Amino acid sequence: MKRTDILFVYGTLQRDCPANILMRLRQAEFLGEVTLDGYALYDLGHYPGIVTDEKESVLGEAFRVDDAALTTLDRYENEGSLFSRRVAEIAMQDGSKAEAYIYVYNGSVKTEDRIPLGRQPWRKEG
Repeated sequence: MKRTDILFVYGTLQRDCPANILMRLRQAEFLGEVTLDGYALYDLGHYPGIVTDEKESVLGEAFRVDDAALTTLDRYENEGSLFSRRVAEIAMQDGSKAEAYIYVYNGSVKTEDRIPLGRQPWRKEG
């Protein structure tokens, strides 16, 4: 796997979501809101997941993280089972591109659970 120190988040790890405490505890540096092309966002119940879809894009946030943070986040995301960590290109707000780690859902999704771009970033109501 390529190496990067940037992580793209699109769900419970975002700044105003409860699991963001993991990012703060590991002193992840917020880099801005970003876009990931080639993936679609799905509501999986208590959390979202992304899967490959060349026609779609996902809005999210980018953070600079270190290896200790990635170890913690891999456990949180159940990396290797529920999600797989990959490297993909993201678009920063200034139009520049960057390589970032992303967590891709390993399960199957239902078309009706897709979250359209207009409802992003993902926020669980209630």
